[in-house]
Amino acid sequence: MVAIWALIVGVGTVVSDEYLDAKGALKDVENVSTYLTSNLDVPPGNILILRNEEATRAQIIDKFQKHLIDNPAINRGDALLFYFSGHGSRLPAPDGWPVAESEDDDGQRKYLVEVIVPHDEGAKGSNGKDICSIPDYTIASLLAKAAKHGDNITVVLDCCHSGHGCRDGHSAEEELGEEEDANERLWVRGVSPEKLAPLCLDVDAGILGLSDSQVSENRSETLPRGGFTTNRAKSYVLVAACRQDEQALGGGKGGLLTTNWLHVLRNSAHPRSYSQVMKDVSDRVEKQVREYSFRFPDGGPYSQHPQCEGLSRDRIVFQDSITAPKGLFSIYPEDNDKYRISAGNLHGVKIHTSFEIFRIYPSAKDNTVVGKAVVTRVDAVFCEAELENGITIDHSQYHLARIIGQVQPLKYFIALPESITLDVRRIHDKIKEGANTLSPSIAYPSEDSADADIVLEIDSVDGGGITLKRQDPILHSLKTNPPRLDREDVDLLDFNNLLNSIARFNTFILQTSPAHPFDDQLEIKLHLLKPASTTPGDIEKPEGREIKEEVSLINNEFEIQESGFDYAFTIENRSTTDLFVYFVYFDPGTYGISVWYSPATPETPTLLAGKTLQIGGSAEHASPFEFFIRPGDKIDTSFLRLFVVDSAAEISFMEQNDLIGRGEYHERYSRQRYNNTDPVATWNGKWDCITRQLTVRK
Repeated sequence: MVAIWALIVGVGTVVSDEYLDAKGALKDVENVSTYLTSNLDVPPGNILILRNEEATRAQIIDKFQKHLIDNPAINRGDALLFYFSGHGSRLPAPDGWPVAESEDDDGQRKYLVEVIVPHDEGAKGSNGKDICSIPDYTIASLLAKAAKHGDNITVVLDCCHSGHGCRDGHSAEEELGEEEDANERLWVRGVSPEKLAPLCLDVDAGILGLSDSQVSENRSETLPRGGFTTNRAKSYVLVAACRQDEQALGGGKGGLLTTNWLHVLRNSAHPRSYSQVMKDVSDRVEKQVREYSFRFPDGGPYSQHPQCEGLSRDRIVFQDSITAPKGLFSIYPEDNDKYRISAGNLHGVKIHTSFEIFRIYPSAKDNTVVGKAVVTRVDAVFCEAELENGITIDHSQYHLARIIGQVQPLKYFIALPESITLDVRRIHDKIKEGANTLSPSIAYPSEDSADADIVLEIDSVDGGGITLKRQDPILHSLKTNPPRLDREDVDLLDFNNLLNSIARFNTFILQTSPAHPFDDQLEIKLHLLKPASTTPGDIEKPEGREIKEEVSLINNEFEIQESGFDYAFTIENRSTTDLFVYFVYFDPGTYGISVWYSPATPETPTLLAGKTLQIGGSAEHASPFEFFIRPGDKIDTSFLRLFVVDSAAEISFMEQNDLIGRGEYHERYSRQRYNNTDPVATWNGKWDCITRQLTVRK
């Protein structure tokens, strides 16, 4: 089992007398620490705790750096946990920060940054200035540095982010009568922004990697967009106590988020994903808040919906998904000695498709294949299968299934230059070494370069490199330059992983419904959004940002100029069926596959019959889309695939991390990830897929 390293911070009191206590913050710290040591057998030395006076601004940042970033004992793939219990708020952003507009307590539109409040907030620092809170950009930068250890990072914030800290009305000294009644009372974990020190222009410039000249410039080109609360975070999962416009509640027994999160984790019969756990947590918290509001109506009304964000939120909690077998689906016993598996025609399953059955242990590295199952009946999102060779499954243990032969085999050809240098031979041998460990059902060499899906052209430039010349039906005609791996890329890459990932990418970008039941009943459009309002008191409409203009669709391709503008997609459903929508992004430049959108509530369809769904800048999907070109390129082409199903589906089985190339800020990509969730469906389901090409030009 992977090791777990945790920094646990509890701030129950703040130096200034103006603040209410964050009730139960220290109880949360105790409970989280006990869970890690008692339930997960985490060595005490792996856990660093900061309480009250220890949890100063400087100490939180310093210990994060030393314990979770610079710690030489951490191995790649180990689980990292940053936990905070205390007060949160939102403050006006320093000039030039690329922050989206938000609504403050007075309904004004401002550029607000989410913050957590350390113990010494408001005290005088050594420079004579008031010590400020820790903004989300600082935490995001620390998390980015911690990601050198892998993407198995969890952030838990049991605090408000809306600054509604005074709505309850109960003071810390208020007499509440009987002790039992006092323990049942809840307080809001937030501080009104006017009580906090402002964020100065040079706040945490060193951590953010800003030079002296950049501090006074517009930071939109030097800071990543968004803080740590982003659905598109790749290296970590964020578990937050509430939405931005809500309150996080806590009392003498601890915070509602932490108490229920630990309860669900302790009482899970088998390993579960973050999204699965948080669905149960959210249900419990919402029920408790309703009951509390009825019992103590004097402080309300209350609203708290715990959130789970990040692209890897379907990963098993604290597990290194990289080491887990890929393409795993849930398997359930049925009454007729058959098993229902949560993979169907949408996932490439057909009659007679075979599955391997895995027995899952707490350690993903110790999983065991116990046998095979063959499909006898298939539906859109699940199938029915019989076990082969008389094997049996112990239902007291947790099992998952993996499709055999799901990936279309990749034919590759290695092209050598006329001059065979030592660098060329080294690269050739490295490719062969990795490829030889692959099954022919995933990738095999072609004898003819013209017949190959991809040609690996080796050169000796600057120590040797490889150009990936794509020849498959979808990618061969792209206007973009083919990806090239330089010497550092070649030295870092696992070619077994590379060829397998290319095979998966090519398979899923060609995945299509045989019947196309909704093809002529859905229309996808791309729109430029109007700028967010900057006029005080001019509040955005509840349904989100307004559309400015439509981007023309020519030959199934959207083409735009890189501009920094915000975009949104709309999908019109002219059918009579309510549909579940999954929006998947395919990036040929990195071989990354990302689910950009799926229903916030997995069991609820979001594209209703006769209606239009806006994805981006809307109440359903708040974050607008902004497209960029990587440094050094003049054109970038990618593919957007809309999967629609008439029942809930598991779509994240397609996902894999960006594997090669560089990102917007020239960061290097590596490794890949697999995610999994459980679907709910009925027989005779229907699904469809529509593809659009997106080209961005300088």
